Amino acid sequence: MKTGLLLVLILCLPVFLQGQTRPEISTVDITYFWSAFDQLSEAKNHADSVEIIQKNYIDICSNVYSKYIQRSNISAEEYVTLFTIYPNYWRAIRPLTEQITNRRDELETALQKLAATIPGFKIPDIYFGIGCLRQGGTIKGNTIIIGAELAAADTLIDKSELSTWLKSVVGKTGDIVAMTAHESIHVQQSWFPLGEFFSLAKHHQLKLLNMAILEGSADYITTSVLGLNINAGIREYGLQHECELWKNFEASIANDPFDYSKWLYNGNSARDMPADMGYFIGYQITQAYFNSEADKNKAYTTIFKRGKYRKVFEESDYKHLVCGS
Repeated sequence: MKTGLLLVLILCLPVFLQGQTRPEISTVDITYFWSAFDQLSEAKNHADSVEIIQKNYIDICSNVYSKYIQRSNISAEEYVTLFTIYPNYWRAIRPLTEQITNRRDELETALQKLAATIPGFKIPDIYFGIGCLRQGGTIKGNTIIIGAELAAADTLIDKSELSTWLKSVVGKTGDIVAMTAHESIHVQQSWFPLGEFFSLAKHHQLKLLNMAILEGSADYITTSVLGLNINAGIREYGLQHECELWKNFEASIANDPFDYSKWLYNGNSARDMPADMGYFIGYQITQAYFNSEADKNKAYTTIFKRGKYRKVFEESDYKHLVCGS
């Protein structure tokens, strides 16, 4: 009898494990980083500083963040250069990053609310580390990787030393919970459709329309479910200029569908309008599609399939709704 019960428990164990809903939230790489940073006071020269960061952070950080650093070609030399250029910023961001370890309940609550709302939602693991002021968040499989040196910044952070692009994004993304929620939606989105594979091989990126909906749908869903949007700061401008923006965007996807430079990831080059307005366009298309679909569970399923983004766009009827024609 006992043997039979043990066998049942063993057989059921994978099911129990699959049903786990609490994410792994790691902040160990933040601890490693600031420990290495404190040791810079012992450095006698630039080369010593580089070695300290290499040996006491890059070489010992978690496997997840180590692979991220490798993929991103981040070096100890780059860290040391940034410490020299932005000393006040690093001092200001430190306490905000160190507080993340005490904010696990906020992160779990947000993810649980998304899981309760969205059918089949996969709760991801989250790794926080300190990068080189390049990226607030990204994903690898079912894991979210957050650059706390950007994502943890609040509206009061000292930005006086920063570049134009950094000033345009730092402190405006809604904190680590909003960033984590946004990236958790990307975890749900399937990879690019087969039809895009060949264009990806040729152009090294997806079409602008697909990318705008990919990003904008993450903003729309986190806003509708949680009231959190990493791009909330651009919405006022977007709503005031929506028809004009759409006409320009429509021209872009027709004439140069692989050029993101006017619409996405363009903080250093935006001139005539705020950066990243493609997020706004993608948000509006997703919202129009979601509102048009009576079966909301079906709407979520469609939005999470990258191969369906042309369908999302066409069924949203956004191009006719936006300019009143």
